[in-house]
Amino acid sequence: MLKLLIITPDESGFSDFARELNETGRLEIRWAESGAQALAMLTRDPVDLAVADESLEDMTGLAFAEKLVSLNPMINCALVSSRPADEFHEISEGLGILAQLTPNPDAKQAIDLLRHLESIFSLSSL
Repeated sequence: MLKLLIITPDESGFSDFARELNETGRLEIRWAESGAQALAMLTRDPVDLAVADESLEDMTGLAFAEKLVSLNPMINCALVSSRPADEFHEISEGLGILAQLTPNPDAKQAIDLLRHLESIFSLSSL
């Protein structure tokens, strides 16, 4: 079972996303409200994927991703961003971001992200 940490000050914005992932039965989902709380959790117990909202209680999602790379570059990360894809790519380049999600990510994005993550893990086991 894969472990996922969703970092957001407002869980309701991820309700469809989390519900879809929960229904697959292939993920254990944890929650954090701030970047600092998430980083502390990840220090003790790393996850397979961290999904950060665009704005957290104490930092932006992008700032969280920068800190995550320093903490543990092996943790996959997806970020919510309302920026156009090319602009997002430019500002996040070098951080190894797995995916850009739209604000209030939906069930389809959840399944697409899960498939992408599972393909990475199946390739790493070869």
